[in-house]
Amino acid sequence: MTFQSVFEYRWIAFDQAYAISNRGDSGFALIEILDSGMIASMLDHGIYSGEPKGKRFGGTIHEDHLRHYRIGFDDYGVFDIICLNVQVDHQEADDDEDPGSLVW
Repeated sequence: MTFQSVFEYRWIAFDQAYAISNRGDSGFALIEILDSGMIASMLDHGIYSGEPKGKRFGGTIHEDHLRHYRIGFDDYGVFDIICLNVQVDHQEADDDEDPGSLVW
């Protein structure tokens, strides 16, 4: 898994878990948060917050291109990543290997 053009990366330990935004958007999987409170906060409180909508991220990147991904791991924590994209590559296990295994 590769996150491209990361602007914010946050990890919160499982025993200290609290949601910065979008409390109901969680799970032990990679999810995209479509109406992100974290992105809204970046745009509303960033140094370009006074710019017209669409240019509040500095004008070189349109704010509609920002993505918020969240991934949770049992007994480890939750990661929130604000970036432009994520690329997920995987390789199926060989027939000789355990059929339940998957190499990421």
